[in-house]
Amino acid sequence: MKKITALLLALMMAFTLLGCQSTTVSGVQVFVSKGGGDVDEVGIKEVESELYTAAELEDGIDAVLDYFKKGYGGCSLWELEYVGDENLETYKMAALRNGTDKVMAFSTVFNVTSAGENSSLVAGSVYSDYVFILAYLDDEWQVMSIVDEEE
Repeated sequence: MKKITALLLALMMAFTLLGCQSTTVSGVQVFVSKGGGDVDEVGIKEVESELYTAAELEDGIDAVLDYFKKGYGGCSLWELEYVGDENLETYKMAALRNGTDKVMAFSTVFNVTSAGENSSLVAGSVYSDYVFILAYLDDEWQVMSIVDEEE
């Protein structure tokens, strides 16, 4: 029995170090691979833009979703919203630093089930007003910066 307990503890520690998330099965904490960020249930709020077409906004949304899937393992994106044309001046510096004046920004709400690779996030928390700032470079929208507007 001691060998089984020791083996289970060793496995749990190894999986924790590998950045997996845990779940409880029959009263026992089990670690499973977390993969990338979950965007399956995201609600996308539509906002009108005089600067960008619907296709351009869709390309920006896709860039944020791809970025979230790759870099936010252990998190689920709940809401995504274009910040609006009137608020872009605030974020223009990120684009200018990268040699373009075309900028988009999307505010988000997501939860963290496990912090995964992103140690700046707290497991069990909900983050709102994280803004993903995009610049148009090399014929595509790219995430250049992320700002926590709550701070």
